[in-house]
This record gives sequence, structure tokens and C-alpha cells, in this order.
Amino acid sequence: MFFHKGPYVQRGRGIGNLLSSFFKSFIPSLKTLGGEISSTPVVQNVLKTVKDSAKDAGINLASDIVHGNNPVDSIKSNLDLAKKKILHTLGEGEIPNEKGPLSIKKKQNLRKRKQSQNLKKIKNKKFKSKDIFD
Repeated sequence: MFFHKGPYVQRGRGIGNLLSSFFKSFIPSLKTLGGEISSTPVVQNVLKTVKDSAKDAGINLASDIVHGNNPVDSIKSNLDLAKKKILHTLGEGEIPNEKGPLSIKKKQNLRKRKQSQNLKKIKNKKFKSKDIFD
């Protein structure tokens, strides 16, 4: 009498044995560590900002689709705005607004001011005329 046993399944030691020991020992410790980290106020503020940004991005995306704008461009601009809001929450960035980040505008204005100041300094310097005997 013949019968079909089915596909061969490995039994015993192998790479699964190594991975199972990893999951049994390290994953519970990562869960407790993650719970401790997520209870800090900074992480809670960042998560709140992410939630608010996702809500705003969804609303903006829906309105852009209704108005006939390209959804890919809308997603990119909403992601950039969300990144800037999260960086601001962490204290590393400027407050973003709807038209773009303030930091870029401030940097451009500062660069223009420095260039104009440098031009004024150059104009105000009195150059000594040099002759060939100096």
C-alpha cells in the first residue's frame, strides 16, 4: 500500500532554532524598553504631532484631489511640512507655515544682507595707490 507523506519539513536544529531563541529572549526586553520610552513627554509630543500632521495631510490630499491637483505633489508637500513640524516639536527647526519654511526665507534674507554689507565695506575702504617702487 502506497501513500503520499507530503513535503519534507525540517525537524530539529537549524536556523529556526537560532531565531526562536532570539525571539524568546530579546523581543520581551525590547517591548518593555519601548513601553518605557513611549511614556516620556517628548515622545508623546512627537506622536501627537505625527497624528495631527497625518490628519491635516489627509484633509489636504482630499481637497487637492477634489480640485484636480496632482496627488503625488500634494503628498510630497504634506510630507515635507510634516517633517518640519516634527523637527520643530523636537526643538531643532523653525515653525513651518503654509507657504514654506521660515528658515529658508530667513537664510536667504540673511545672505542678501551679508552680501550688501560686504559690498558697502569694500566701497568704503580707501585703497592706497601702489606704484612700482613700493
